Order: sequence, then C-alpha cells, then structure tokens
Amino acid sequence: MYKTGDHVICKSGGVWKVLESSAGKMTLALHESGEEKKLRLSDDDEIVRNIANKEDILEAISRIPFIRTIQAPNDKIRRELYEEAMSKFDEAEWIKVIKSTHLRGESGRLAQYETEYAQKAKNFLHGEISAIMGIPVSEVEDYISSAIYRDKC
Repeated sequence: MYKTGDHVICKSGGVWKVLESSAGKMTLALHESGEEKKLRLSDDDEIVRNIANKEDILEAISRIPFIRTIQAPNDKIRRELYEEAMSKFDEAEWIKVIKSTHLRGESGRLAQYETEYAQKAKNFLHGEISAIMGIPVSEVEDYISSAIYRDKC
C-alpha cells in the first residue's frame, strides 16, 4: 500500500517518510528530524493516509479565510469537537482547530487543553505543507500568510 519514498500521516503524530517496506515491516523517518521508527505492516491503523498532493494543499491554504471556527457553549463540548476534528486527519479540520484556538487566545479565553490541540493540528498541517512544498517547517506560517495575502490582492 505504501512505497518507499512516500510521505504518510501517522496517528501518533506528524508526517513520516517511508524509508523501507519489506518482509512485513516498515521503517519510517519523521519529516525534518529524521527520527526513525519501525512498524509491522499488521499495525495498519498507525498510518492514516498518504499526505495530500500539492494541488489539494494549495486549495486548502486558499480556503483558510473561509473555513469556519469551532463554536461551543462550554469546555466539555468544545473538547469533544476538537477531538472529533482531529480524528478526521483532514487539512480543513486542522485549520478549523488552529483558527479556533488562535481567536480564543486573542480574546484571552484559551484553556490549556486547547493549546495542546492547536499544537497537534499545527504539527500535522505544517508538516504536510513542509513536505509537499519542500520548505522547512519553521517557514510554513510565513508561507501560509503570504499565500493568503496574495490571494486577497
């Protein structure tokens, strides 16, 4: 299913590159850090999917201004909505979590658990954009900002 050289999203976090896939085992390297881990192919649920293609990522970035935030009447429901969004392993859902936590932080209403969800969403989204666009993760926020600005002009 996954070939050597593919970049994949793993449930445990982040974007990983498939270094080797043979004899019922797979070796992965974490994007940018190179940290390695080995999986048995029977651990099928650890790898969620291949990363998106460039066209899909560019479309997701262009939609950022239009993606709605998560609205909830209380922390319990908000946490459930964040968890549901993260479990979809989808760019638009990660953006929704990032935007929601950013706006709540600006208003001074950000809870500790929200910071953790925001970081997790950024790790997935920024790692995916970094791998696809060939830029360092540290430059992804600037890349997104300039892409949104260009779309507005």
